[in-house]
Amino acid sequence: MPNKWPNTWTEVEDLGGGKFGATISVGHRVFFDKADGNKPKKHKLTDNRPNHVLVQGAKCCVEVYPYYAKYFDVQHEEVRLYEERWVVQKWRDPPGKWEDVGAWNPVITVEEYSEPAGDVVKVIITYDTSYGILTVEYFQRDGNALKHNVTFKNTSGSTETFRVVQKWAGIVGAKCNGKDIPEAENAPFLAFHSAGQPQKKFTIAENLYSMIFNPDGSEKIGQCLQRPISVETHAQGMKADFIYAQWVLAQDESLTIDPATATLDNPTEDGYLFKGGIMDGQAACLAASPTRYNSDIIVVYSGRRIIVSDESHAYRGYVEWDISSLAGGTLSANPFFKYEGVGQLDTDGEINPLTDEAPAGATDANLWGYIASGTAYVDPFTLGVGASQSQDLGASAKTDLQTAMTSEQSLFAIRF
Repeated sequence: MPNKWPNTWTEVEDLGGGKFGATISVGHRVFFDKADGNKPKKHKLTDNRPNHVLVQGAKCCVEVYPYYAKYFDVQHEEVRLYEERWVVQKWRDPPGKWEDVGAWNPVITVEEYSEPAGDVVKVIITYDTSYGILTVEYFQRDGNALKHNVTFKNTSGSTETFRVVQKWAGIVGAKCNGKDIPEAENAPFLAFHSAGQPQKKFTIAENLYSMIFNPDGSEKIGQCLQRPISVETHAQGMKADFIYAQWVLAQDESLTIDPATATLDNPTEDGYLFKGGIMDGQAACLAASPTRYNSDIIVVYSGRRIIVSDESHAYRGYVEWDISSLAGGTLSANPFFKYEGVGQLDTDGEINPLTDEAPAGATDANLWGYIASGTAYVDPFTLGVGASQSQDLGASAKTDLQTAMTSEQSLFAIRF
């Protein structure tokens, strides 16, 4: 989706060993501070303790209170979510049910520091509970998404079974994934938006692919998101609980939602180029000037000729991601491309590298040529139709992405 569309989401990723990564983000790189002469800024911290701490960043704006958080658009003008709470629950048997462990004595601290990847603002809340210490961090690095780090350590002296619930109440909007509420969603992506708005203009959205699927595309079992997710009405819009279960923790064992995970499911730009019309054969079609389409969440690629009308169509697609948050990191596996396949026009496609130039900055004519050159990552690429499709991009893509991360390049792109 082009970055001109504002949208927010949370992604939780299983890192193994009881660690998980969570991200909330909106699709902007900078914000302009209207309270300071509309100056562009990467972040702004307003410390209003003991009431709350306000963190404005390029990709999210959050008010952190002792017991909950409240989300806004990046200008701090429109509420997107009135209340987010993180709750730890313990399984009690008998009577055989989950119960909140309770949390009290919240202590809010603030840290600001610099690291190679950018300046960091971190708001930390520590709670006492009946079974251990709960710590919730809101972690904002310049140019990156707001991330959570939620840690719970069992210090009860006994082995217990726990789960974590991320409670959303007061989601501003009237529909979820285009449907009227109430709704039980089994989808890994939940888009909340106002009635009558195009679905791409999200109020807030929740991306849960990585808490449902492993990197190889197989579905997780055990410690993962529990589905379906019930989306219900609320006085201020909608409400939903995201339940992550379950962990058996012995004395001094912990579960952690780790903020060091990057989520790159929001491309800087994606779209396709088109040549076509009633022309004198395929050669004439390919000689024409291309037209770029990048204002919708769709990528098209194929080529075909309708003999009766002598009409030829040719499509080439592309996706570009911002990978600045991955600078200096190390890949442990091949990258996977995840998508929803709408329909199949071409059974002999390819996924190729796109290293010539950033698609967002290339001319339409140059981009058309780039897409057809180079050695393919995946050949042939057969589009899978339906939600939750996944394609291993292979060892060459891993090498190219690792090189880009090591040299601190800002983008990674593929083409169809």
